[in-house]
Parts: sequence; structure tokens; C-alpha cells
Amino acid sequence: MKKSIPVANQAFVWDFHGTLGINNEKAVVEITNIILSQNSYKERLGLEKCIELYGCKWIDLIKAVIPNEPYNIHANIAKKCIKYSLLNPDITRKYIEQSPMARHVLEVISYQKYDQILISNTQPQAMPMFLEATGLKGIFHEKMILTVDSLEYDPASTKKSVLSEFFRHKHYERLVVIGDTQEDIDLGNEFHGVTYLFRHPDLPKIKTDADYHIDNLVMVLREVIPKDL
Repeated sequence: MKKSIPVANQAFVWDFHGTLGINNEKAVVEITNIILSQNSYKERLGLEKCIELYGCKWIDLIKAVIPNEPYNIHANIAKKCIKYSLLNPDITRKYIEQSPMARHVLEVISYQKYDQILISNTQPQAMPMFLEATGLKGIFHEKMILTVDSLEYDPASTKKSVLSEFFRHKHYERLVVIGDTQEDIDLGNEFHGVTYLFRHPDLPKIKTDADYHIDNLVMVLREVIPKDL
């Protein structure tokens, strides 16, 4: 386990869905099933399966629901889901919420002058709406908001590739990476960061090799404020 020893030149790397924003999986299920119905599929995405795969790109959800279809069908259905979500933002707003204490934690870190990077398997067009709907608009500098997914699915575009490109122009002595999936923990390990696996108390726990497993984002503040203060 890496020690929590904050340094001046460090940055916090945040996942969004399932970490800073919660309950969007319900919107994903509703939209996915609308599109499947419109395209004459009887299969449906269940909430449990969506939670199991949460944090993946939309095409990965489609693969799980209709696995025997070819790639081009998966990509086409995923694109339709993304377009539908962008055209019908009220579905997302109906469900998505800010994770408890998220804004407080982000503001404390910001007050301490640490950079905060947001990286998400999300479409760039959708991210402003997600931040506004969760009350987190204005926290992250626009150049620090990194998105991975798009209407034109690119398998080479991953959180790792996007963050690697970002770090070509920025250097930090230390990273703190917070997310809700093994992918996020792998990302932190790739860049030798301190890793936090956050799971909302209402969601099933998962095993990862994260340095810390937490169910309250306030615990991340140990990376800003020494524990003995």
C-alpha cells in the first residue's frame, strides 16, 4: 500500500460515473432498452448487469446484451443510444445525482491549489450536462476534463491513452486516482499513483488491488490534510 504523504506538486484524477456522479446507470438502462425496442430486439439490459459493467463504454453494454451480433451492429446500436441520450437529456436528469459530499471534497482540494483532472468513458458533448445536473459545474477547468467515448467508437481510445497524451504536457510528482472500477485502479497503477476504489454504500463491493477501499469520498482528504490534524 502506498503511503498518504501529500506533496505540493500532486494532482487528483477523478472518474465521474459511479464516483462523483451516481445513479446514471438507471438512465443508461432506460435509454438502451428504448433503442433495443426501436430496433426490434427482444433482449433487454437489466439494472444488475448495467451495474456490473458500469464504467464501460456504451458499446460494451450492447455487446453484453446481444453478444451474437457482429461488431458493426454493436457499434450502430451504441451510437443510437448515445444520440438518443444527447437529444433527451431529461432522462439523465431524472436519475443522476451528485455522490454524497463530492462537491465539498472537490472544493477542499481546489482550495489547497491542487490540480484536479476528470477522466470519463463519456462523450464530450454530454459531459457539461452531467456536471450541471450533479451540481459540479465550474469545479474542473475545461482543459482538465478528459473524455474517452464518442459517436465514432475507437477501440484505441482508452483512459490510459487519453491520460498519457495529457501527461505529455503536464508533469506531477504524485497522483491520487479515485474511481469505482478495476479499470480506474489499473489506470492509477499504470501511472504509479495512490489509488482509491470508491463504492457507494448501496452498491455491491468488489475486490481490487486498490491502495484504499472507501465508501465515503471524504476519506480522500487524507491526501490533502495530514491525518493527525
